[in-house]
Amino acid sequence: MEVGLSLRRDVNINFGKVVETIFCFLILYKYFLVKKYTLKRYYL
Repeated sequence: MEVGLSLRRDVNINFGKVVETIFCFLILYKYFLVKKYTLKRYYL
C-alpha cells in the first residue's frame, strides 16, 4: 500500500516535469515561428 502511494507520487512528479517540458517547448516553438514570420516579412 505504502509502495503504491510513493510510486503514484513519483509518477505525478514525473508527469509534472513532462508537462513543464512540453509547455516550455511549445513557448519556444511559438517564439521561433513568430521570429521566422517577422524575418520573412522584413525580407520579402
